[in-house]
Amino acid sequence: MNMAMTMLQMAGAPPAVDALAVLLGKAGAAGTPIVHVRHRSKGMAFNASSAGYEIVKALTPRDGETIIDKGMPSSFAGTDLASQLAAIGPMRRAATRLSPM
Repeated sequence: MNMAMTMLQMAGAPPAVDALAVLLGKAGAAGTPIVHVRHRSKGMAFNASSAGYEIVKALTPRDGETIIDKGMPSSFAGTDLASQLAAIGPMRRAATRLSPM
């Protein structure tokens, strides 16, 4: 999931975050592997040293959840997301995205 703190300024973001928090809670309780994807760049909004880079507090990864930092629009380009998903094995997957676009 790619949800930086700065994204909360988007219309409709708080209800989406609440719904995602419920989904993550249920998935975690069921033992479903969870992989978070976060955009990282040298720009202001997605720079690890700038305020607001952190994943939204309500969606903070729990122990054992994977975080993958991406630098391109694709979550697969330049990351090990494909190998992480392959290691988890076949399953039903849900993907979510909160983006200002």
